[in-house]
Amino acid sequence: MEENSNQSECSSSNNLDDSVAFRIPMLENTLNSCILELEMSGLTTPNEKAEVLINKDLTKIENLFALKLLFENPLNEISPGILRNSLVTLANLTLFDYYDKLSVARLELHIRTWVA
Repeated sequence: MEENSNQSECSSSNNLDDSVAFRIPMLENTLNSCILELEMSGLTTPNEKAEVLINKDLTKIENLFALKLLFENPLNEISPGILRNSLVTLANLTLFDYYDKLSVARLELHIRTWVA
């Protein structure tokens, strides 16, 4: 019996790992399309991209993830004004005034972006 429960735990863990492994490339593709879209509209500097992303709908995971990766890249030098505006925007509680299935994941990404 114990072996059976260990197998089911292992298989559920594998399913979770498969799900995460599948979602990471999807997020990277979404990020690439989001960044490419910004570059095609004439935005080339990290400051310009960050400013546009801050003003976009941050309840969309793609925008939040792209902003997080912009901030995490050590080669991107972002001005203090843009950083301040992003902190003010990220501190806005109305982004989480409802609950859905992705709220916890969005909140985690939101906090990770804030920390970055």
